[in-house]
Amino acid sequence: MAVQISGNDITVPRDGTFTRNVTIGGTLTYEDVTNIDSVGLITARTGIEIGARPGVAASISVDGNMIVSGISTFGGDVQVPDSKLLVGTDTARQTRAGNASYQPDIQLESSVAGLSLGKFNDSSGPARLTLQKARGSQSSPTIVQDNDEIGSLTFSGWDGDTFTNAAQIRSEVDGTPGDDDMPGNLIFYTTPDGSSVPSERLRIDSNGLLLHKHSASRTVGTKTGQIQVINSGNDAAISIIQTNNAASAPFLAFGKTRSANTTGSTIVQDGDSLGQILFAGADGTDIDSTGALITAQVDGTPGSNDMPGRLVFSTTADGATTSTERLRISSSGAITATLGSANSDNFNIQGHASQGRTVLKLIAGNADSTASTSLRLVRSNGNTVLSLSVTHNSDNGNIINQTTGGAIKFQVNESGSSLVRHVMTHTGHFVNCRGTSGRIAFGTADGVLYSGMGRYDGAAQDVGLSLYATTNAGTTFVEHFRMTHNGTLTATDTSIGSLSDSRLKKNIADYSYDISKFKQFKPKTFDWINPEVHGDKTSVKGFTAQDIELIDSDWVEETFVSKDDPDFSLISDTTTTNGVGETVGVSKASKFGYKDAMYISVIQQLISRIETLEGS
Repeated sequence: MAVQISGNDITVPRDGTFTRNVTIGGTLTYEDVTNIDSVGLITARTGIEIGARPGVAASISVDGNMIVSGISTFGGDVQVPDSKLLVGTDTARQTRAGNASYQPDIQLESSVAGLSLGKFNDSSGPARLTLQKARGSQSSPTIVQDNDEIGSLTFSGWDGDTFTNAAQIRSEVDGTPGDDDMPGNLIFYTTPDGSSVPSERLRIDSNGLLLHKHSASRTVGTKTGQIQVINSGNDAAISIIQTNNAASAPFLAFGKTRSANTTGSTIVQDGDSLGQILFAGADGTDIDSTGALITAQVDGTPGSNDMPGRLVFSTTADGATTSTERLRISSSGAITATLGSANSDNFNIQGHASQGRTVLKLIAGNADSTASTSLRLVRSNGNTVLSLSVTHNSDNGNIINQTTGGAIKFQVNESGSSLVRHVMTHTGHFVNCRGTSGRIAFGTADGVLYSGMGRYDGAAQDVGLSLYATTNAGTTFVEHFRMTHNGTLTATDTSIGSLSDSRLKKNIADYSYDISKFKQFKPKTFDWINPEVHGDKTSVKGFTAQDIELIDSDWVEETFVSKDDPDFSLISDTTTTNGVGETVGVSKASKFGYKDAMYISVIQQLISRIETLEGS
């Protein structure tokens, strides 16, 4: 049948062959046509629709390049088997991934080069970009293996002659896979300056551990950290920096709950650890040996908005495998230090090298009259033995032994050993324990002695007292006065005098004692009822105060005897109260002594002889 022309339409009922160009200004419609065989180019200025209507299906088979300058709309799948899909380019380029060069199956190049995935439906599902890996072939895939690289996202930049990788995100099989079991990781790489090879910087392994600059998890102090930072040199550090114009600070927060889930807030209990900073070192095998710990613990009964806490500092001793508590700051602010077992384990405060001094200052908490500051030495049973204290409203310092019956001992290191040299007893006695060479003296801060007293040792345990003075500006310490155990006084090159300057006196008159009274004095010999408090003397020469008082009371005075003196019971019928409120006995004392008895006896005999001579 020939070509039919009806109006503006031309109908060709059979095959048509055109040796020249055919220009169609309207629409060219092929009905019931399965193939269009074109030796040259088919140019469609407004688009080619294939399978555009329901029930109409067709395909485009391209043996070479298909160049589309406009928009291509595909109602079905687009398949590019064993070939390349090039968008915006006519030449496939090599793209570097890791150390391997390859040509991608899909290549998009343009001045924009953007890829957008959008999903529009009434569900919660996202748009997806899926990277898949299988061993074997498309028709017969096989299981992947440990360390197989599943997918990677590579960032490359043109270096002048090729694209070089700057960074990469990679996922690998991280374990042994199996049916419905695919352990995986995410690895982040960056390329350092001066290099073309990316280095691993961060890894999230199949256990969810975040590993910085290393690929295998390590334990430290037997703990497997969820975040692990490993680096060489001084760069193994974590910094937290806050930038704002405020007084607030960055912080590192530790939280603890007894809940088994991530959202629960089950209350903690007294003694629970709230957080811990652990310090460990490599021992040649691993890094599980702990050297020190700082632990925060609940220090009391917690409640709503109430969390009493303490800080505990622990160190590991040489040869030990566990740490021991050394310092504790309780919830009340009490500081407790626990020293080691060695004698050299001390609580030291080291002064600054340029300062040349060290000060431990304890300051009262307030200005109240009862406020005090003290340094206390306490036994293991909690009893305070020694206290050095000062009260806020007083300029006096106190050294107190708070144990009943306890003494305060002063020790010095003499010839390499610590020896007790002074003792303050619970009864208030201050005792020098140095022996014969011990002195209670007055002198200089350098230990130069000017004057003082010391112990005098007689026979057996007969101990007396010596008084010393110096000559030549303190270079020679000389004994000048001695009192033996029995009360005998001995002076060396010494006379006993009294102030006698007339400028110090008034009402001066001549004195003459009544000889008749003098002749009545009666020297006696006697023994003491309690000789142990009177020098163990027997056949003592002297007087009785009562005899002298009957003659002339000027030569008698009263003296006090303490209740703990054996003589107190002998005079307990005459008592009084001393200046500190203690009950004491009142004893009579004669102003005449041992030698006076001899002098008076001899003088009385001479008087008797003179009177006899005068009478004759």
